[in-house]
Amino acid sequence: MNIKLILKNVTESGWSISEVIKIKTNMPKNEIAITQTFPDKRLNGWYEFEGDILGRKIKNAGFWNLTLFDYVQTLTVSRKPAGASAPLEYSPIMVKCNLETCKNLELHISNLVGGRTIVENMVDRIINTAWQPGFVVFGPIINELVGTAFTEIFNKNFQRFPFNQIFK
Repeated sequence: MNIKLILKNVTESGWSISEVIKIKTNMPKNEIAITQTFPDKRLNGWYEFEGDILGRKIKNAGFWNLTLFDYVQTLTVSRKPAGASAPLEYSPIMVKCNLETCKNLELHISNLVGGRTIVENMVDRIINTAWQPGFVVFGPIINELVGTAFTEIFNKNFQRFPFNQIFK
């Protein structure tokens, strides 16, 4: 199996109703972990999928949306200590996501099976009623996608932020 998934124009909502339930710092490792609970977290965007699954080539694109209910995640933000040649505030920021719990989810993917509405509605219903076993498999993928996205966001927006002066 060989797959390539590209997510574009992803928006995320639910942060304003989230609650930070734990903050843990590890200053020697330049690390902070923030655990949050989201009663209702929503993501949506455009997907492009290409793959070779069991010898069959698949290429697809469409809109998707995902709603996570009673969702808890921990984002761990770290920055490796810089060498003598670069100040700490310029070293790369890394963000890891750890999905802790999710009570329920709804996932809808358009054009999942080539626009065949009846089949797509059946697949949609199957995904949304039997998601727990698949979540064990897809949880690490979600962690990787969220971590990669937040690493990019943090490096773009906080690259020059003087963390070492704030957290002394």
